[in-house]
Amino acid sequence: MKYLKNSLALLLLALCTMPTLAQTGMQVRQNNAVAEQAATDKLQETWNRFADALRLGDTASLRALSTPYLQCYNCPGDTTFIPFARFRDHVPEIFGAATLARLKDNTKLRFIDNGHNAELYATSCVTKPLRLWQPHCKEVLLTYIDPSTDFEGAQQAFAFIETKEGFKFCGYSTIP
Repeated sequence: MKYLKNSLALLLLALCTMPTLAQTGMQVRQNNAVAEQAATDKLQETWNRFADALRLGDTASLRALSTPYLQCYNCPGDTTFIPFARFRDHVPEIFGAATLARLKDNTKLRFIDNGHNAELYATSCVTKPLRLWQPHCKEVLLTYIDPSTDFEGAQQAFAFIETKEGFKFCGYSTIP
């Protein structure tokens, strides 16, 4: 009998706390959504400064908004991870008029999560004092050639990693 009373008490306790647990899960999802939106907002602010610096050829601002090393699949030569100065030297040949004209066109931009590359950028692009345990990695996709009936279109992918100083540009590639 005593065993049955204890079991019923435990069952009653579990049933009473279930709504609280479900509510907590919902609150966690809401908090995650709020944090994700805040990160996207910070990335958009960084992107606006980055786009302005790229359009103006402002090397000092680009350097401040970038990690010391970048991954650049479209740079000539070895593109594994290159110093910022080498990337800067290739900016004019990589970013043509179509790119520069669309850098601030919101209809051509998508801000997405790039968490699947977090480990890659955290260990290779960010210097040791800036490394974070689980960094936010985001990507800005810029459509620089619109899709047509003959071509799927093309995008440029700008990778950013969140550091203590805010988001930093850390990689560039194209799709396709």
